[in-house]
Amino acid sequence: MAAQYNHLTIKYLKLINHITCKRKEWSHDKDDKEFDLGWVINEDSGKLTKEDKIKRKKVDAKKAIKGDLILLCQNNHFHGHHATHIVEIVDEPDEAKYRDDTWTRRVRIIWRAENPWEKAPLTEDVIGKKFSFRSGNLVSVDAPTIDLNLDKLKFE
Repeated sequence: MAAQYNHLTIKYLKLINHITCKRKEWSHDKDDKEFDLGWVINEDSGKLTKEDKIKRKKVDAKKAIKGDLILLCQNNHFHGHHATHIVEIVDEPDEAKYRDDTWTRRVRIIWRAENPWEKAPLTEDVIGKKFSFRSGNLVSVDAPTIDLNLDKLKFE
Protein backbone atom coordinates (compact mmCIF):
# COMPACT_ATOMS: atom_id res chain seq x y z
CA MET A 1 0.00 0.00 0.00
CA ALA A 2 1.26 3.49 -0.76
CA ALA A 3 0.08 6.99 0.11
CA GLN A 4 -1.94 8.84 -2.51
CA TYR A 5 -2.42 12.55 -2.83
CA ASN A 6 -3.14 14.86 -5.73
CA HIS A 7 -2.94 11.89 -8.14
CA LEU A 8 0.48 10.94 -6.78
CA THR A 9 1.23 7.63 -5.11
CA ILE A 10 4.19 7.96 -2.76
CA LYS A 11 5.84 4.62 -1.98
CA TYR A 12 8.98 5.55 -0.02
CA LEU A 13 10.60 8.19 2.15
CA LYS A 14 14.31 8.95 1.99
CA LEU A 15 16.49 11.25 4.06
CA ILE A 16 19.23 13.21 2.37
CA ASN A 17 21.70 15.32 4.37
CA HIS A 18 21.54 13.32 7.58
CA ILE A 19 21.73 15.32 10.81
CA THR A 20 25.18 13.93 11.67
CA CYS A 21 26.76 15.53 8.59
CA LYS A 22 25.75 19.01 9.84
CA ARG A 23 25.20 20.34 6.33
CA LYS A 24 24.62 24.06 6.13
CA GLU A 25 23.43 24.03 2.52
CA TRP A 26 20.51 22.34 0.82
CA SER A 27 20.90 19.52 -1.69
CA HIS A 28 19.36 19.47 -5.15
CA ASP A 29 18.22 23.07 -5.02
CA LYS A 30 18.98 23.83 -8.68
CA ASP A 31 16.34 24.01 -11.39
CA ASP A 32 17.41 20.63 -12.78
CA LYS A 33 14.49 18.42 -13.74
CA GLU A 34 16.55 15.25 -13.14
CA PHE A 35 19.48 14.36 -10.91
CA ASP A 36 21.36 11.40 -9.47
CA LEU A 37 19.96 10.52 -6.05
CA GLY A 38 22.65 9.11 -3.79
CA TRP A 39 22.93 6.36 -1.20
CA VAL A 40 26.16 7.42 0.50
CA ILE A 41 28.46 4.95 2.26
CA ASN A 42 29.00 6.86 5.51
CA GLU A 43 31.92 6.32 7.81
CA ASP A 44 30.57 5.59 11.26
CA SER A 45 31.44 3.72 14.39
CA GLY A 46 29.31 0.72 13.42
CA LYS A 47 30.58 -2.81 13.31
CA LEU A 48 29.99 -3.34 9.60
CA THR A 49 32.91 -3.47 7.23
CA LYS A 50 33.00 -1.04 4.34
CA GLU A 51 32.26 -3.93 1.97
CA ASP A 52 29.16 -4.84 3.99
CA LYS A 53 28.00 -1.21 3.92
CA ILE A 54 28.50 -1.07 0.15
CA LYS A 55 26.42 -4.26 -0.27
CA ARG A 56 23.63 -2.96 1.98
CA LYS A 57 23.44 0.39 0.20
CA LYS A 58 23.43 -1.41 -3.16
CA VAL A 59 20.44 -3.52 -2.09
CA ASP A 60 18.61 -0.44 -0.84
CA ALA A 61 19.44 1.65 -3.91
CA LYS A 62 18.03 -1.11 -6.12
CA LYS A 63 14.86 -1.55 -4.02
CA ALA A 64 12.82 1.05 -5.87
CA ILE A 65 11.63 0.22 -9.36
CA LYS A 66 11.22 2.53 -12.32
CA GLY A 67 8.21 4.78 -11.71
CA ASP A 68 8.26 4.59 -7.89
CA LEU A 69 7.79 7.93 -6.13
CA ILE A 70 9.93 8.94 -3.15
CA LEU A 71 9.36 11.80 -0.74
CA LEU A 72 12.75 13.33 0.04
CA CYS A 73 13.38 14.97 3.38
CA GLN A 74 16.58 16.70 4.31
CA ASN A 75 18.26 18.25 7.27
CA ASN A 76 19.91 21.62 7.31
CA HIS A 77 22.11 22.39 10.32
CA PHE A 78 20.53 25.83 10.75
CA HIS A 79 16.93 25.10 9.74
CA GLY A 80 16.16 21.50 10.74
CA HIS A 81 14.31 18.77 8.84
CA HIS A 82 12.09 19.69 5.89
CA ALA A 83 10.25 17.81 3.14
CA THR A 84 11.75 19.23 -0.05
CA HIS A 85 11.02 16.94 -3.03
CA ILE A 86 8.92 14.21 -4.50
CA VAL A 87 10.95 12.37 -7.11
CA GLU A 88 10.24 9.56 -9.54
CA ILE A 89 12.79 6.83 -10.25
CA VAL A 90 13.49 6.97 -14.02
CA ASP A 91 16.01 4.16 -14.39
CA GLU A 92 15.81 0.42 -13.78
CA PRO A 93 17.30 -1.14 -10.61
CA ASP A 94 20.11 -2.79 -12.58
CA GLU A 95 21.16 0.66 -13.83
CA ALA A 96 22.20 1.79 -10.33
CA LYS A 97 25.74 3.15 -10.42
CA TYR A 98 28.51 3.06 -7.82
CA ARG A 99 31.21 5.72 -7.66
CA ASP A 100 33.09 7.52 -4.91
CA ASP A 101 31.42 5.60 -2.05
CA THR A 102 27.92 6.38 -3.34
CA TRP A 103 25.26 4.31 -5.12
CA THR A 104 23.04 6.46 -7.35
CA ARG A 105 19.74 6.20 -9.14
CA ARG A 106 18.44 8.67 -11.69
CA VAL A 107 15.33 10.56 -10.58
CA ARG A 108 13.00 13.16 -12.04
CA ILE A 109 11.50 15.89 -9.87
CA ILE A 110 7.70 15.63 -9.61
CA TRP A 111 7.30 18.25 -6.89
CA ARG A 112 9.71 20.57 -5.15
CA ALA A 113 9.08 22.90 -2.24
CA GLU A 114 9.21 26.58 -3.01
CA ASN A 115 12.34 28.46 -2.05
CA PRO A 116 13.45 29.42 0.46
CA TRP A 117 13.46 25.86 1.75
CA GLU A 118 13.62 27.10 5.31
CA LYS A 119 9.88 27.60 4.82
CA ALA A 120 9.31 24.15 3.25
CA PRO A 121 7.02 21.84 5.22
CA LEU A 122 8.64 20.45 8.33
CA THR A 123 9.30 16.74 8.07
CA GLU A 124 7.44 16.01 11.31
CA ASP A 125 4.35 17.81 9.94
CA VAL A 126 4.40 15.64 6.80
CA ILE A 127 5.37 12.22 8.23
CA GLY A 128 4.34 12.59 11.87
CA LYS A 129 6.26 12.90 15.10
CA LYS A 130 6.58 9.16 15.90
CA PHE A 131 9.00 8.40 13.05
CA SER A 132 12.70 9.27 13.12
CA PHE A 133 15.13 8.70 10.27
CA ARG A 134 18.12 6.54 11.17
CA SER A 135 19.81 6.46 7.79
CA GLY A 136 19.48 7.52 4.19
CA ASN A 137 17.86 4.25 3.16
CA LEU A 138 14.39 3.96 1.67
CA VAL A 139 11.56 3.64 4.17
CA SER A 140 8.14 2.37 3.14
CA VAL A 141 5.37 4.88 3.78
CA ASP A 142 3.50 1.93 5.30
CA ALA A 143 5.86 1.77 8.30
CA PRO A 144 3.69 1.77 11.43
CA THR A 145 5.33 4.89 12.90
CA ILE A 146 4.64 6.99 9.80
CA ASP A 147 1.51 9.12 9.76
CA LEU A 148 1.81 10.62 6.29
CA ASN A 149 0.00 13.92 5.78
CA LEU A 150 0.66 15.08 2.23
CA ASP A 151 -1.85 17.90 2.68
CA LYS A 152 1.06 19.81 4.26
CA LEU A 153 2.78 19.92 0.85
CA LYS A 154 1.75 22.83 -1.32
CA PHE A 155 0.86 21.66 -4.81
CA GLU A 156 0.11 24.07 -7.63
